[in-house]
Amino acid sequence: MLDRMTRKQNRIGSIYERYKKWKNKTQAERQNILILQGQIFALQNNPPNQINMALPAGFQLPELCSFEQNHEDYVDNFIAYINLAGINDEARTRNILDRSVKGEVREWYRREFDNKNWELQNVLDNSAIGATIAHIRGANAGAITGAVNSFSNVPLAGGQPTNTAPVAPNAGGGVPIILAGIRSEQSLHQIKKHFPSTNRYIKMLEIGTLKQEAHESSSSFWAKIQKYGDHLGYTDKQKKTHFISGIKVDIRDEIFRISQHRPINEILDSLADIELRQGLLGPSYHSYIPTPPAISNNASQQQGISLADIQKTFQDAVTHVCHP
Repeated sequence: MLDRMTRKQNRIGSIYERYKKWKNKTQAERQNILILQGQIFALQNNPPNQINMALPAGFQLPELCSFEQNHEDYVDNFIAYINLAGINDEARTRNILDRSVKGEVREWYRREFDNKNWELQNVLDNSAIGATIAHIRGANAGAITGAVNSFSNVPLAGGQPTNTAPVAPNAGGGVPIILAGIRSEQSLHQIKKHFPSTNRYIKMLEIGTLKQEAHESSSSFWAKIQKYGDHLGYTDKQKKTHFISGIKVDIRDEIFRISQHRPINEILDSLADIELRQGLLGPSYHSYIPTPPAISNNASQQQGISLADIQKTFQDAVTHVCHP
């Protein structure tokens, strides 16, 4: 009888010890959970990490660091990045934009935008509030400012960076409205339309020194003429004239042979056939989209390389432009 009671007490004591260990372990786990919850909360409220959590895997912040880069692609990719990240705060967008411009472009960027204001050139003519200074005087200043701060409305309102002090919409005097500071949408528009390489090509076209490069296709050169001719307000006839004068000599001779008076699309089709035979046909400067290889992910893996490897190689190549 005594032995049975002793064994029972020992069993109870053993169970109680196991209970205490379990209780201590549970308390420790709960404490760890509380710590992790606090860390998660901190990460969610940290802007860089919040951006990274919202973006697809492998989608990195675009960077602009060379005057030889495609600056229009950079602007489009930056806008896509901001939209995918769900960022609608101007201060954060400006901070991210400032961090994305590096290398040789950084100094130009600072000269162009730091401590500048934004002069509206067309707001009197094109704004919905009317074309006269009287309408501007009577309008709400905040409404005008908000109307020209979206990226799509920047070209409509016109504008450029200026050192001139701000001029309120209701100031009178018939002078352009000047908004205080420069917003990210305005900076992106300025980069897209007035990047140094763009201005250089425009000036070359204007003075007649823009020529087809050695390995540039005729369609690519024509797209370039169209693109920068639009900046100068050229007619289709003027663009065609500049195209013929800037094309390579042997190609120009071919144009005269097939008749320079034919529509430009017919001329380009004929030149494309010639360049294809010569092995000179390159991608369109304006709208070339490479066709992906007709292989599956499994097939690429069987050959020792996956699509993920290809994507990483491409991303590394892009990154190398800014981080050689």
